[in-house]
This record gives sequence, C-alpha cells and structure tokens, in this order.
Amino acid sequence: MSNINKQLTKDATRAGICAEWHKRMAETTDFGEFMNMYYKGIDFCIKNKFPTLEYIRKNLKGKTESYGGFIDEEMRVESLKYSVARGTTRGTAVYKNFDVCRIFLFEDSEVEVHVSGNAFVMVDLYDNAKVSIIATDEGKATVMQHGGEVNIINDNGKIKILKK
Repeated sequence: MSNINKQLTKDATRAGICAEWHKRMAETTDFGEFMNMYYKGIDFCIKNKFPTLEYIRKNLKGKTESYGGFIDEEMRVESLKYSVARGTTRGTAVYKNFDVCRIFLFEDSEVEVHVSGNAFVMVDLYDNAKVSIIATDEGKATVMQHGGEVNIINDNGKIKILKK
C-alpha cells in the first residue's frame, strides 16, 4: 500500500486536493479506508479524472473488488452501499428490502440494476456506460445521466432519469 499511497497522494496534490484530505491520504495505511475516501471524495475524483483508468488498471486491479470497485471484469453486487464499474466491466447489481445504495458506471461498463422491495438506488452514469434497470414492488432508482445510455426494462417501481 505504501508505494500506491505515495503515488496517489502525489497525484492528488497535483490535482488540487485540499490540505485536510492530503493529510488523510498520506497517513492512510488501510486499503479499506482508502476506498472509503474514494467513495466520499468521488466528486473530486470525477472532476479531476483521478486516479486515471490506466493507473487503476496497472496498480489497483484485483485489490478493489471486495470494496465494490470493479475494473474490466464481471461484477455481481448485492445490497452493497457503494460500488463502481470502470473500463469494460459487465454485470449485475441487486438492491432489495430497504437498501439505500449508490453505483457509479464509467467508460464502457454495462450493468443491469435490479431494485425491489422498498430499496432505493442512485446510479451515476458517465462516458459510454450503459445501465439497464428493472424496478419492481416499491423499488426506486434515480439515474444521474452525465453520459451513456439508460434502458428501462421494467418500471413497476419508480425510475427517474435526470440528464446532467
């Protein structure tokens, strides 16, 4: 983690990270905490294309999956609070009961989202990513569409698409 940590802290500094987060990044030794920081600061990451997809592929692939980060692979998540699909990831995300979750789709990812019960999922869609949504029962989904393509397969629940 230390080489990754040093490089990411250096790159974040170049991208303009604030002093508080710079200090937190520099002191983080736990990869789970690093991933929590990624999700909490994802707006900064998106705005600054940080870290780059190339960096993620080279240095983080195989380390992020248990924290909901998928890079160029098959994903299957269920009731995971945060998840992200990068590169050419393909898969399924299932949310049910009273789940409240958020999923980010980038580049050329394609994910089918199932939302049921009283669950709520926020989907952030970028680049050429594609999402298909199946909503049943009282399940709700909101898509923040910054790019990509939305396919509504079943809207017995409530689906809202906000074009950004």
